[in-house]
Amino acid sequence: MAKRLAGRAGYAAPWKPWTAPNAKYNIRLRPELLLQPLRWRKPQRIFVNSMSDLFHEQVPDEFIADVYATMAQARQHTFLVLTKRLKRALDWYRWFVAQSPTVAGDVYETLFGRTMPWPLPNVWLGVSVEDQRTADERLPILMQVPAAVRFISAEPLLGPLDGCPWTTTWIRCQHGNFAPEPDSPCQPCGCWPDRAAIDLVIIGGESGPHFREMDMAWARDLIAQCQAAGVSCFVKQDSGLRPGMQGQFGDAEWALKQLPEARHDFPQAAPSRGPGLPAGGH
Repeated sequence: MAKRLAGRAGYAAPWKPWTAPNAKYNIRLRPELLLQPLRWRKPQRIFVNSMSDLFHEQVPDEFIADVYATMAQARQHTFLVLTKRLKRALDWYRWFVAQSPTVAGDVYETLFGRTMPWPLPNVWLGVSVEDQRTADERLPILMQVPAAVRFISAEPLLGPLDGCPWTTTWIRCQHGNFAPEPDSPCQPCGCWPDRAAIDLVIIGGESGPHFREMDMAWARDLIAQCQAAGVSCFVKQDSGLRPGMQGQFGDAEWALKQLPEARHDFPQAAPSRGPGLPAGGH
């Protein structure tokens, strides 16, 4: 896909094979596009870096902060950030907090020079999980990164996946914090937990000429886990040559296009623009 898009829609050209040594050639920062969502008045659901990874090692901390600043200003939209690099995401969050002079509950003066709720209500953070091994590696780190909504993208689903520890055992509150043990309040806010750790699971098979087939038993088991836990489930596609195929999914399964409720509960007063925000934010 990256090769087909090279030179178009902002993708790097000339394109080089996606290897670690070539990352510095293929990854391009586009600061001139940062303010584009502010011009879209109609609320939209926006997939951030849908063909890349915001938390790639080649993306500077400051640029990620600029992306978050834009998402904070474009409060009418819902942003989905999907990554495989959760260790980098956690490192960035710790760097982000270090820039802030004060932290008080879930509202603090950020490096953007404005008071806002944190985590940002309109930003969903997700992780790609292909099988049990990647779930066991990545999901514990996802739990450490504050997020208003957390989701799993099980696409391509390449093996069975037990999501129960993440849809039932880990319980959190409206601020995204977790209870350290059963029947105890969340830390550090002190609220009582009222929701699962994961808000959404996206299920899909691999597509393309060299696709690996998804066993429908894996997908159906994951659907059943979501339904039992009351977690939103979005069935995206079966495996196959072309993307978006219903394939072996039954009609009722294919109709599962559930999403968590969009949140935009920012403070009522619009704070003034701080020096760390991208220019032209109003």
